[in-house]
Amino acid sequence: MAKRIRIDALFYPAETVRASRTLTKEIMSYTRSFRQEYQKRRNTYKRDCG
Repeated sequence: MAKRIRIDALFYPAETVRASRTLTKEIMSYTRSFRQEYQKRRNTYKRDCG
């Protein structure tokens, strides 16, 4: 499996880069939204429970 991906990367570097960039962007946005949600909940908890 890894070997096939490596060969694909040799033949289609642009595709690989684009895919990894899209994946990174998705992960970043997910992490950001998760952090915002966590911050919001923590602030609500602090306000409600002292």
